This record gives sequence, structure tokens and C-alpha cells, in this order.
Amino acid sequence: MIKVSVIVPIYNAEKYLERTIGSLLSQTIDNYEILLINDGSTDGSKEIIKYYEENYDKVISFSKENGGQSSARNYGISKAKGKYLAFIDADDYIDNSFLEKMYNKAIQNDADICFCNYYHVYEDKIEKDREYQVKDLNNVTKKEYLLADPSPCNKIYKKDFLDKNNFKFEEGRIYEDLSHIFSLVKYNPKISYLNEYLFYYVHSSESTMRKSKYTKKYEDIFGAVEYLNKKLSNIDCTDEVEYIITYHLLYLAALNFYKYNKLDMIDKISDFMKKNYNKFYKNKYYKKLSLREKTLCYLFYKKQYKIVRIFQKLKGSI
Repeated sequence: MIKVSVIVPIYNAEKYLERTIGSLLSQTIDNYEILLINDGSTDGSKEIIKYYEENYDKVISFSKENGGQSSARNYGISKAKGKYLAFIDADDYIDNSFLEKMYNKAIQNDADICFCNYYHVYEDKIEKDREYQVKDLNNVTKKEYLLADPSPCNKIYKKDFLDKNNFKFEEGRIYEDLSHIFSLVKYNPKISYLNEYLFYYVHSSESTMRKSKYTKKYEDIFGAVEYLNKKLSNIDCTDEVEYIITYHLLYLAALNFYKYNKLDMIDKISDFMKKNYNKFYKNKYYKKLSLREKTLCYLFYKKQYKIVRIFQKLKGSI
């Protein structure tokens, strides 16, 4: 039996692939497979993939026309044979015990989803992300899960659970992690949390979210929020959903739009918040944000861009 299928969507990632695949081949678990999905790469990724497939039995490769990260992940799901699935991006890497510890934790609790902590990897440093506030590591509540992280990469998923609920990543736009990974709570999964740092999230300059030029895809955040609102409208997590949308729209997305001077998009965020979440500042989770975060949220909400610029000069780059 294959315990875990690791799905790696690859597009022009030659700079990182050897480190990523090396970390996957160094895993301490037995009986797992590595699915390398070449999503129409035009650099040297194809040759690197070919080398690993020819020299390592655990590596299986597939090539497809470029369709984006979600398309590659969905293709991998259709080919995977493991009891659990892991999604590792082509520029990230994992601790050599990641699969074994995550799989054992999931099996121990018959979990549909198991997640762990992760590191942020920058060019000049590595930092720990936060630990999550969970009362029972073996039985994470929906609310606790929603307050964790939307990335699919620090998690493993029971394949039967995903198949049963016809889960697919939304193709053709970004922010699919925010909308789809959180929306899984709608299906009442059994969730476990492994409070260890086993995943390395690399902040790459080639990432879609770190491009030097503006892309219309950044506006996909509105569709992601709409999807999340719709999917989670009937579960008892009102405060958590409000907080997620507030933080990702009024802080993270607004900051990104501000960087590109797309003030019309921040206007749109402000109008959305005024219509749907005009009491966001009373949210118990929002109140725990830093003074800097709350200040920027308030200024973006009020469309006070001149004051944002003053704040930027006083506090440094935002």
C-alpha cells in the first residue's frame, strides 16, 4: 500500500527543483510516491524531472500543457495512489521526517486532514511561523482550523475524503488556497495538528504574489472571498469567517494593491467591507492584531491614502 502521494506542480522551477526533490527523496517513511507534474515548463525543469524519474523508483513524472498550479495539482490528484496526499510547491522543501510524522499522526486519529507548523525561508534568514492555538491536538475544531493557515502545503489529506466530496482546486485564478482549503470544513473533516516545524515555505521572487509588475490575477481575491462566504455561510463559525475575510482583504490584499498604487481596488475592498462587515473592528480575533495591522486596516477602510503614506514614512516600508 502506498501511504502518501506527494504532488509537486512544476512550472519553470529549475532554480529550486533539486533542493525540493532532494528533500522528498530523503524521507524516512516507506511506501510513498513522488508525482512530478510538469505544467508546460519552458526552462530546464523538464531535464531535471527526467533525471530523477530515470534514477529513482519513487519518482513518477507527468507532462501537460500549462494550466496553472491548480490544474497541475488536480492532475496529480487524478493520478495519485496513496492513502494520503501531500502538496509540495516546486520551490519549497520539507524536513526528512515530514511524511512519516504527518502520516503516523493522521493514522493514529483516522484524520481526514493533518497539519503542522512551518518556517519562512528568506534569502538571508529563516523564521518560524506562529504555533496554532489548539486545545486538542487530536481533534481540531472547525474554528481552530479556520484560524490556522490556508496553505495546502503544510498538510496531508486523506484521498478518500477529497474524492468523496469531489474536491478540486479552482483552476484559472490565484487565491484558490484561501477559498478551497478553508472551505473543506463544510464537509466535517476529522482534523489533527502536529505541533512541530516540518515544512519550509520559500519566499521566492518568482512567486505570483511577489511579481515586480502588477497582474490582474491579484483581483482574484474578490472571487475567493465570495466563494468562501458562500461555502461557509451555513456553519457556526461567523466570527472566524469574518476575521479571515477582514485580514485577507483589508490588510493583506489592500497592502498588495497599495504597493502597485491600485487605489481603485482598495476602494472596492472598502466598499465591500462597508456593505458586508462594517463592524469588523469588534471582531474578537481582529482585536488581537498588532497596532500596525489594525491601523492600516482602519486607514484602508476609510480610504485615507495620504495618511497611509505618512504612516509609511514614520514606520518604514509597509
